[in-house]
Amino acid sequence: RRKKKMRERVKKYLSVIISLLLVLSVFGGELSARDAQAKTVNRVFKGRNNWLFYNAQGDGTTIYDYKGINHYSKFNLRRVENNLKTAKRAVKKRGAEFAVLFAPNKETIYSMYMPKSIKRKTTYSRYDQLRDYLNKSGAIKVICPKKQLLKYRKKYQLYYPNDNHWNVKGRYIGVQEMLKITDGEDEVTPLSIEDVKFKRIKDRTGDLNILSNGKYKFKSKCFLLKTKIKKQYKSNKKVLIVGDSFGECMSKLAKKFYKKVGFVHIYNFSMKQVKGYDYVIWESVERYQDKYSRINFAAK
Repeated sequence: RRKKKMRERVKKYLSVIISLLLVLSVFGGELSARDAQAKTVNRVFKGRNNWLFYNAQGDGTTIYDYKGINHYSKFNLRRVENNLKTAKRAVKKRGAEFAVLFAPNKETIYSMYMPKSIKRKTTYSRYDQLRDYLNKSGAIKVICPKKQLLKYRKKYQLYYPNDNHWNVKGRYIGVQEMLKITDGEDEVTPLSIEDVKFKRIKDRTGDLNILSNGKYKFKSKCFLLKTKIKKQYKSNKKVLIVGDSFGECMSKLAKKFYKKVGFVHIYNFSMKQVKGYDYVIWESVERYQDKYSRINFAAK
């Protein structure tokens, strides 16, 4: 009986430790251990059709993004643009081009599975606001896969129902949109997601299942790109992606389309790492978009 109680305690402690590590690593490593433990409680909720979502209080602004209640002021839009211009100049001095990549929140793309109780003030989010502002200015190249993800969200499952992240099909769309900016259609022939095939692999136990501390145990279908990519669909450029977990998983697929792809987390990035690359892509998932004004990229 004593051994049984000890095993149960160990199992409970391991569950807490796994949750803490998951929040700290997968969700950007921005919380202290004590804060992370608090954030694992009641941070996962179920939407429609057994889709799980992350209530990211203290770890980004997911629900505010979804509701459309955290728009930029004009001052903050200029602040973001000026910071990105400074980053662009610093990267340029080291011989590379610069662009930003906006990875949409899961809640943005699969809004039809969000609970009806969470009301939206507007569907025009700060993601859209910053994209439109930068595109109008033209000073910064913006890679924005949101439109294509919305286009294909019903035909293909692009995010995991039990996980925060886009799956290989969502990442595929992200990579193709990146190619449009780094190379353009004159250099690389576009290859639609409809023109490639994926193979099913072992189902995935997502991070939201784990963060729910056993409350949810939904499995997600998992795939790999099966199609062999021909030369006309590939870039000769060397690309460094600087960002979060969305950029990290995307970089692995991008290696099939670029001569070289590197990835470094934004908090581990140094300008010294730009050497040898043709392009630097500063990626951020929607809920971490404040990094574009908060982090001095050029000074790293």
